[in-house]
Amino acid sequence: MVNIRLFLFFFKKENIFKILLFLTLASLLFLGDIVLLVFLMRLIGTYLAFSLFFLFTALGQIGLFRTFSVLLDSLSLTKSEGGDCRNHYLAYAGTVPSLVYMVYPGILSTLVGFLLLLAPIRKVLGRLISDKLEIDWDEINEYLFLLL
Repeated sequence: MVNIRLFLFFFKKENIFKILLFLTLASLLFLGDIVLLVFLMRLIGTYLAFSLFFLFTALGQIGLFRTFSVLLDSLSLTKSEGGDCRNHYLAYAGTVPSLVYMVYPGILSTLVGFLLLLAPIRKVLGRLISDKLEIDWDEINEYLFLLL
Protein backbone atom coordinates (compact mmCIF):
# COMPACT_ATOMS: atom_id res chain seq x y z
CA MET A 1 0.00 0.00 0.00
CA VAL A 2 2.89 2.38 0.70
CA ASN A 3 5.25 3.28 -2.09
CA ILE A 4 8.63 2.35 -0.59
CA ARG A 5 10.57 4.49 -3.08
CA LEU A 6 8.57 7.53 -2.01
CA PHE A 7 9.21 6.69 1.63
CA LEU A 8 12.95 6.24 1.03
CA PHE A 9 13.05 9.63 -0.71
CA PHE A 10 12.93 11.25 2.72
CA PHE A 11 16.00 9.35 3.96
CA LYS A 12 18.51 10.99 1.62
CA LYS A 13 20.35 14.09 2.83
CA GLU A 14 20.21 15.88 -0.52
CA ASN A 15 16.44 15.38 -0.71
CA ILE A 16 15.94 16.70 2.82
CA PHE A 17 18.01 19.75 1.86
CA LYS A 18 15.85 20.33 -1.23
CA ILE A 19 12.65 20.03 0.80
CA LEU A 20 13.94 22.48 3.40
CA LEU A 21 15.05 24.88 0.67
CA PHE A 22 11.60 24.72 -0.92
CA LEU A 23 9.91 25.38 2.42
CA THR A 24 12.29 28.28 3.10
CA LEU A 25 11.45 29.85 -0.25
CA ALA A 26 7.76 29.36 0.47
CA SER A 27 8.16 31.03 3.86
CA LEU A 28 9.66 34.11 2.18
CA LEU A 29 6.38 34.57 0.38
CA PHE A 30 4.53 34.34 3.68
CA LEU A 31 6.86 37.02 5.03
CA GLY A 32 5.88 39.12 2.01
CA ASP A 33 2.24 38.58 2.99
CA ILE A 34 2.95 39.98 6.44
CA VAL A 35 4.70 43.03 4.99
CA LEU A 36 1.79 43.56 2.58
CA LEU A 37 -0.69 43.25 5.42
CA VAL A 38 1.13 45.90 7.46
CA PHE A 39 1.28 48.16 4.40
CA LEU A 40 -2.44 47.71 3.74
CA MET A 41 -3.26 48.34 7.39
CA ARG A 42 -1.58 51.73 7.14
CA LEU A 43 -3.09 52.48 3.74
CA ILE A 44 -6.75 51.41 4.13
CA GLY A 45 -7.15 50.60 7.82
CA THR A 46 -6.82 47.56 10.00
CA TYR A 47 -10.28 46.05 9.60
CA LEU A 48 -10.45 46.43 5.85
CA ALA A 49 -6.91 45.04 5.46
CA PHE A 50 -7.76 41.98 7.56
CA SER A 51 -11.00 41.57 5.59
CA LEU A 52 -9.07 41.51 2.31
CA PHE A 53 -6.53 39.15 3.84
CA PHE A 54 -9.19 36.64 4.86
CA LEU A 55 -11.26 37.14 1.70
CA PHE A 56 -8.29 36.13 -0.44
CA THR A 57 -7.65 33.18 1.86
CA ALA A 58 -11.27 32.02 1.62
CA LEU A 59 -11.23 32.37 -2.17
CA GLY A 60 -8.03 30.34 -2.27
CA GLN A 61 -9.51 27.56 -0.16
CA ILE A 62 -12.66 27.47 -2.29
CA GLY A 63 -10.63 27.46 -5.51
CA LEU A 64 -8.38 24.69 -4.24
CA PHE A 65 -11.30 22.54 -3.13
CA ARG A 66 -13.04 23.10 -6.45
CA THR A 67 -9.90 22.14 -8.37
CA PHE A 68 -9.44 18.91 -6.41
CA SER A 69 -13.14 18.15 -6.76
CA VAL A 70 -13.15 18.66 -10.54
CA LEU A 71 -9.96 16.60 -10.91
CA LEU A 72 -11.39 13.73 -8.89
CA ASP A 73 -14.67 13.81 -10.81
CA SER A 74 -12.92 13.79 -14.20
CA LEU A 75 -10.56 11.04 -13.00
CA SER A 76 -13.52 8.94 -11.89
CA LEU A 77 -15.31 9.51 -15.21
CA THR A 78 -12.24 8.68 -17.28
CA LYS A 79 -11.61 5.59 -15.18
CA SER A 80 -15.20 4.38 -15.54
CA GLU A 81 -14.96 4.83 -19.32
CA GLY A 82 -11.72 2.83 -19.38
CA GLY A 83 -9.61 5.75 -20.60
CA ASP A 84 -6.01 6.65 -19.82
CA CYS A 85 -5.84 8.44 -16.46
CA ARG A 86 -2.16 9.45 -16.55
CA ASN A 87 -2.87 13.12 -17.39
CA HIS A 88 -5.33 13.30 -14.50
CA TYR A 89 -2.74 11.86 -12.12
CA LEU A 90 -0.15 14.36 -13.29
CA ALA A 91 -2.60 17.25 -12.87
CA TYR A 92 -3.49 15.97 -9.39
CA ALA A 93 0.18 15.78 -8.40
CA GLY A 94 0.76 19.24 -9.89
CA THR A 95 -1.93 20.66 -7.64
CA VAL A 96 0.04 19.83 -4.48
CA PRO A 97 2.48 22.81 -4.71
CA SER A 98 -0.44 25.23 -4.89
CA LEU A 99 -1.80 23.58 -1.76
CA VAL A 100 1.35 24.71 0.08
CA TYR A 101 0.62 28.32 -0.81
CA MET A 102 -3.14 28.30 -0.42
CA VAL A 103 -3.42 26.50 2.90
CA TYR A 104 -1.94 29.47 4.78
CA PRO A 105 -3.71 32.82 4.92
CA GLY A 106 -2.44 35.63 2.76
CA ILE A 107 -2.91 37.67 -0.37
CA LEU A 108 0.39 37.04 -2.14
CA SER A 109 0.45 33.36 -1.26
CA THR A 110 -3.09 32.91 -2.58
CA LEU A 111 -2.21 34.67 -5.83
CA VAL A 112 0.86 32.46 -6.29
CA GLY A 113 -1.29 29.43 -5.45
CA PHE A 114 -3.79 30.42 -8.16
CA LEU A 115 -0.92 30.85 -10.64
CA LEU A 116 0.27 27.34 -9.83
CA LEU A 117 -3.27 26.04 -10.45
CA LEU A 118 -3.20 27.09 -14.11
CA ALA A 119 -3.44 23.94 -16.23
CA PRO A 120 -0.14 24.26 -18.16
CA ILE A 121 1.86 25.03 -15.02
CA ARG A 122 0.06 22.30 -13.08
CA LYS A 123 0.95 19.69 -15.74
CA VAL A 124 4.62 20.68 -15.73
CA LEU A 125 4.74 20.60 -11.92
CA GLY A 126 2.96 17.25 -11.89
CA ARG A 127 5.48 15.81 -14.32
CA LEU A 128 8.40 17.17 -12.26
CA ILE A 129 6.98 15.79 -9.02
CA SER A 130 6.25 12.41 -10.61
CA ASP A 131 9.73 12.13 -12.08
CA LYS A 132 11.50 13.34 -8.97
CA LEU A 133 9.60 11.08 -6.58
CA GLU A 134 9.52 8.22 -9.11
CA ILE A 135 5.79 7.73 -8.63
CA ASP A 136 4.45 4.56 -10.23
CA TRP A 137 1.10 5.71 -11.63
CA ASP A 138 0.21 2.21 -12.85
CA GLU A 139 0.36 0.91 -9.29
CA ILE A 140 -1.75 3.83 -8.06
CA ASN A 141 -4.16 3.21 -10.94
CA GLU A 142 -4.66 -0.37 -9.77
CA TYR A 143 -5.30 0.71 -6.17
CA LEU A 144 -7.81 3.29 -7.37
CA PHE A 145 -9.49 0.63 -9.50
CA LEU A 146 -10.31 -1.15 -6.26
CA LEU A 147 -11.63 2.04 -4.66
CA LEU A 148 -13.64 3.57 -7.51
